[in-house]
Amino acid sequence: MPFARLRVVLAVSLIAFGCLAEATKSELKDAESYYNRGNVSLDQSAFDQAIADYNEAIRLDPKLGAAYTNRGNAYLGKGDFDRAIADYNEAIQLDPNDAHALGNRANAYQHKGEQDRAIADYGAVLRVNPQDATAHNNRGNSYSSKGDFANAVTDYSEAIRLNPKPALFYSNRGNAYLKTGDCEKASADYGQAIGINPQSAEAYGAAAWLWATCADAKWRDGKRATDYATKACELGKSQSWYCLNTLAAAYAESGKLKEAVEWQKKALESPGLPEGELDGARRRLTLYQSGKPFHEPKSGR
Repeated sequence: MPFARLRVVLAVSLIAFGCLAEATKSELKDAESYYNRGNVSLDQSAFDQAIADYNEAIRLDPKLGAAYTNRGNAYLGKGDFDRAIADYNEAIQLDPNDAHALGNRANAYQHKGEQDRAIADYGAVLRVNPQDATAHNNRGNSYSSKGDFANAVTDYSEAIRLNPKPALFYSNRGNAYLKTGDCEKASADYGQAIGINPQSAEAYGAAAWLWATCADAKWRDGKRATDYATKACELGKSQSWYCLNTLAAAYAESGKLKEAVEWQKKALESPGLPEGELDGARRRLTLYQSGKPFHEPKSGR
């Protein structure tokens, strides 16, 4: 999951930002100047440059909590979760109610697979700001990763109540419903997500998976699954493992097992295939090779 990077609103013009980005070290005189230039680099995903400026800002002002938070964001962008967490810890020590630091530390824990810690931090964010729809959504993701789909649905529903505009919130709740075997509610959420964002590759892919694999046969539709899986791959503009895996399941449900085997092999060769999904992907390949489609178990995934 993409992390919600802290964006700092600065009372300066875009021209000033451009000048700041070009300023040499000798021209920067105080912690705020380094911090501001670090923000420019962070916004451009120039993480190493941002870290260097935040280092200097912190050297000049060790109590500048936002510099720790944003340096943590830069480390998070680099995938260095432990350093990111260490910086968020510093920011939270300076201000225990720093919702940005708490939320982004939760994101880092989530990326590390430490879902209980992530859930605790999202809870802390919500104590500071109960109206934070993104924190509810993200905590729902952690609950879902733990297999606690009831709490996941509760959080996704609250996120939707607070902010019904993001298609992702509906897709996520649909995924939780699907994993409990409730294909009717899952289908409704995927339809809502597509209605909000017709360019959502995730929503099309999730709907395709439902129509290919739902435990309840009345919801399975191989042709529709194939059409939506193809659309998801087109919108995603990539051959991601999930897209290929879904396309394989759709072809299998359509009775096109040769194509299913072909696409599943490509999914297994995808460099983005998570280690935790490897065994399941292999089992589905074996199933397709034996001439059978994959269907979710009655209890869900």
